[in-house]
Amino acid sequence: AKIMAKELEMGGYTKSVVKQWAYISLKPEYFRKHRHRYERLSEQGIPAALRWRVWPILLDIFALRTTEPMLLAIHSAAEIPGDLQSTINADVTRTMPMFREFYPEGDAYEAGVESLRVMLHAYASYNEEVGYTQGMSYIAATILVHSEDDKDAFFMLIQFMNRLGYSEAFRPGFPLLQIFTKEFKILAGDMFPGTMEHLSNLGAEPEMYTDKYLLTMLGANFPVPAMLRAWDIILTRMSLKPLMRSLLTVVKLSSDSLAKMDLERALRWMQKDFANPGSGVLDDMDRFLKVAKGLKYDADEVRAKAVAADADAMGGHKQKTLWAKMKHRLRK
Repeated sequence: AKIMAKELEMGGYTKSVVKQWAYISLKPEYFRKHRHRYERLSEQGIPAALRWRVWPILLDIFALRTTEPMLLAIHSAAEIPGDLQSTINADVTRTMPMFREFYPEGDAYEAGVESLRVMLHAYASYNEEVGYTQGMSYIAATILVHSEDDKDAFFMLIQFMNRLGYSEAFRPGFPLLQIFTKEFKILAGDMFPGTMEHLSNLGAEPEMYTDKYLLTMLGANFPVPAMLRAWDIILTRMSLKPLMRSLLTVVKLSSDSLAKMDLERALRWMQKDFANPGSGVLDDMDRFLKVAKGLKYDADEVRAKAVAADADAMGGHKQKTLWAKMKHRLRK
C-alpha cells in the first residue's frame, strides 16, 4: 500500500487518506471488517486514481465471479430481442460524452462505445425482466470507466443493480422511482414547506424532475466530479439515502433562486440548471456534502407516512412488500 500510494498523484488528498484506500484495494477483507471507518472516509471522496481498484471491492464483484462463472459466457455471447438491440445501439452513441471513452471526437470513442454496447446487451440478457431502459446507459458508462476491464464492469453493473436494489428502478412501472418520489415529497414538504408550496403552485411537481436524479444516478445533471463524489458515498454505504439527501440539498440551496422563477425556469432548474457554474448549489462540493449530511430524517417514519398516504398506488400489499424490500437501501 505504501508503494502504491507513492505512485499515485495526491489530488488534494492527504497521504493517510490515499494509503487507507490503497490498503483495501490490496486487502478487501479489511474493508468488510472496518466498513464504518470507510463510510466516514468516503465523505472526502475516493482518490480518482484508485476508484477503478476500490469500486469493485465496494460492490464485492469477486464473490460474484466465483459463484456465477456462467456470467462470462453471457457477456461473450448475449442474445436479446432486436428492439432492445436497436435502443441500446442508439443510446450508447450519446451517453456521457464528458468521459474520454465516450467523447465523439476522441481516439477512444469507438472502443468505448463498443464496450458499453456489449455490456448493456449482456445485462439485458442476464436480467430479462428488466432488459434495458433509457438511463441505464449512464450508470453502465460510469461503471465501465472505473473498471479494470469489460468483464469486471459487467460484474460491477450486476452487483450495483442487485445490492442497491437498483433494478427496481427499471422494472415495468418504475417501482423504485415511485417510492423515491413519494418519500421525497414527504421529506421536502416537511423540511422546505415554503419552497415546495411555491413549486406546486407553479405546477412543478416532483414527478417532473426526480427521474433525472434517480434513473441516471445523477449522471444526467451533476458535473462529473460532483457525481463521482456522491457515488463514492453511495457505494461505500451501499445505500440510496445519500442520493435522496443530494436531491434535498439541491432544494435547500436553491430556495432563494426558485422563489423568483416561473414554471419553465423552475423545472429547468430542478432538472439540470442548478448545476450551472455560479448557481451556488454545486460550486463547492465540500459545502454541498456538509449540508447534505446535516439533513437528518427517520427513514422508517417517512416510509410509514408514504405507505399510509398512498396505500393503493402500487396495488396495496405489493407496494408494502416492495417498500420492505428496499428499506435497508433507503435507510442508512
